[in-house]
Amino acid sequence: MANLIKKDVKYLNKDFGQFRENLINFSKNYFPDTYQDFNESSPGMMFIEMASYVGDVLSYYTDASFKESLLSSADESSNILMLSQLFGYKPRLNAPATCNLDVFQLVPAVGIGAAAVPDMKYALTVAAGMAVSTDEQIVFHTETPIDFNNDSEITVYEIDES
Repeated sequence: MANLIKKDVKYLNKDFGQFRENLINFSKNYFPDTYQDFNESSPGMMFIEMASYVGDVLSYYTDASFKESLLSSADESSNILMLSQLFGYKPRLNAPATCNLDVFQLVPAVGIGAAAVPDMKYALTVAAGMAVSTDEQIVFHTETPIDFNNDSEITVYEIDES
């Protein structure tokens, strides 16, 4: 069997510049006769820099993955929930029901025929928190006020020309 040389490799350098520097030093120490062109524009340096980039990206994702595995430093809510469940936390996973609600108000018109327009002095403003129930007695509460004086929400429902 061939004589294997033990190479000194350090795993503490974790950014692009440090990876690049270590790869250059590694090449100089273990391949002094094979590769000597460390000029920025040489093809060999391109490969060293690509390897440094890959090392930097892998280092980032390794650190991010480790950070998310600790409850005290996790940022993603799914990881926080999973880690807290490991410690016996039983979350309430219920969320309130929501729905879209269309609210209409009939107001009398001012004018006759094509010149008829809604009489906005009868338009209402409904405060947030209005309770609305379904046929099944499910009660919903509005989150925002409803202002029928807002011109962008006016729709003419019917014109009675009699």
